[in-house]
Amino acid sequence: MQAHLSSQRSLGAAARPCGAQPRRRRGPYPAAASPGSAYHTRSVDGVQERTLGITALLADQEVQDSLLEGWSDRTATLALGSGFFAVENDGTAWWQDIPHSLSNKCIGRQKSLPPVEYVALGPGESYFVQFVDGHQQWWADEGLDDLTEALHSYSESVKLLAFAHGGGYYILWEDGHSQWYRLPQGLYNQLNGRKHPCVEFLSLGPNDEWFVRFLNGKGYVAGHSELCQETMAKLKAKGRSVLKIMYGEGGTWAIVHEHRSK
Repeated sequence: MQAHLSSQRSLGAAARPCGAQPRRRRGPYPAAASPGSAYHTRSVDGVQERTLGITALLADQEVQDSLLEGWSDRTATLALGSGFFAVENDGTAWWQDIPHSLSNKCIGRQKSLPPVEYVALGPGESYFVQFVDGHQQWWADEGLDDLTEALHSYSESVKLLAFAHGGGYYILWEDGHSQWYRLPQGLYNQLNGRKHPCVEFLSLGPNDEWFVRFLNGKGYVAGHSELCQETMAKLKAKGRSVLKIMYGEGGTWAIVHEHRSK
């Protein structure tokens, strides 16, 4: 089933951090029994109050707690895989249970080196990382050659990258240029049916889940679990707008949402 979502605005998909402070990988943990949430409220223009929240269900309870305790309205990038990787607006990076090769690049990274700007996680050991100097590194368990060819075909910095099931991908560069391959049919139709897709945020899951939000505020979603669907319905009933949905392995997910009031 494909659903349509309406909302007001979204956080940027990529940030320009200026420093990094890593958190080490740990585990294993007991499985999370139910979704958890975190909220941050601040005034906008001294008149309107904005409450930004995240609701997530991760595979391990302690990993889920770590995400919810560390997340704030300053979290610019959040990627899910077996665990998660987050980057703050100020460049602080923190994570749990990420691919080993990505962890090696981040743990103990010298302050003199360019910090992480953007990260995407995919199935298994798949990842993409971009540093503030534009340097990029990546790995894909499936479709590595196709992804490498696409990334080498364009010289701009990557704004958004998502790994698709079966070796597919979606890439959005900073100048608005985009390229995709082997996407779920419903998402392909949404993108291909627009002369200029103007994607603000897009995510893909290992079981063909997908979410896309366009710059006009319209969002579409399909393939997610019944619990994720129920959570979105509860958020909508509370007057909250869905800004982002991220998917990870094992049916995990995270929803970023907001509410504005005077």
